[in-house]
Amino acid sequence: MAIFSMTLTSFYEDYAIKMKSEAELINELTKAQLNSLKLQINPHFIFNSLNSVSALTALDPGRAKSMIILLADYIRFSLTAGKNDFVSLNDEIENVRKYIEIESIRFGSRINYNEFFEPFSSDFKVPPLIIQPLIENCIKHGVENTSETVNINFRIKNYSDMILISIENNYEDFTKMKKKDGVGLKNVKERLKLHYNNVNLVKISEYNNLFVVELTLPALQ
Repeated sequence: MAIFSMTLTSFYEDYAIKMKSEAELINELTKAQLNSLKLQINPHFIFNSLNSVSALTALDPGRAKSMIILLADYIRFSLTAGKNDFVSLNDEIENVRKYIEIESIRFGSRINYNEFFEPFSSDFKVPPLIIQPLIENCIKHGVENTSETVNINFRIKNYSDMILISIENNYEDFTKMKKKDGVGLKNVKERLKLHYNNVNLVKISEYNNLFVVELTLPALQ
């Protein structure tokens, strides 16, 4: 019995060590996957912005300078915030505004950007770079596909234990919407699943010529 007890104890100790090692490995792999997803800045946006700067240098040096400063700030935030698991929602919103300013220099009046925010805690945290890809989706599949003005509405609703973030844009051709669930949205879905261990945090809907993406996030502070 003594030998059996010692053997059983040794077995459970080895099993516990193995389980701990596997848990640590899974945790490290999850972090590595998250870091890879966070650093996927769309190169086309960077190239298009640089091309716009080049064109504006001769036509409007002042706007070209503004665009360079905005682009530098945007890239700096993207690289710095990407090292963190969470950032403040305020910082995330400021980065979205920089992105919109850059794209507005490119597209002018074709972008009509609006914010509708309910009051929320300044301590509220979200995964970094989780909202900008949704705005980029509006640009890529809305603004770039029409010569008309596209309304991009950014909404935040605050609940006791969660916060609802929604991004919507109008569109012309319904058939084009089938292409909208591209790399950016898939990236957001995958990151939220890894952050919160929940696959039901993203909702996509279409109605009245509007494409809407909603994120329902736990109220973490």
